[in-house]
Amino acid sequence: MGFFNPRSIRNKTTEIFEYIRDLDIDVACFCETWLKKGDTSKISEIKELGYSVHHVSRAGRGGGVAVAFKKSMNIIKQNSRPFKSFEHIECIMKSPANEIFRIICIYRSGTASNSSVAIFCEDFNEYLTDLIQ
Repeated sequence: MGFFNPRSIRNKTTEIFEYIRDLDIDVACFCETWLKKGDTSKISEIKELGYSVHHVSRAGRGGGVAVAFKKSMNIIKQNSRPFKSFEHIECIMKSPANEIFRIICIYRSGTASNSSVAIFCEDFNEYLTDLIQ
């Protein structure tokens, strides 16, 4: 598993996914993907490189989080409520031995207007509470 902040997958998709493939990374989490909703050409390019991807786009410029994984893996994106102070994506991975793993990628922008530490801590606490219920 890997974690990357490419500050846009859009302009370097091939390079990023060839690097991930060369390292034989099964699952990669990304923040600041800059992918947009309905960005089918970039998603197709990622698939051509041997990976599937689940992503959540930011409404404005930049941002976005994603989980990319080898096509052979069983990873399902979960629905979770949005928070003002951070972006996130939550997925469930089922192993061949039927073990279940939760994959969560969280990105807190330092420039967001709602990113005070206090608000983030409140939101994050709510999110963790949601996870254990």
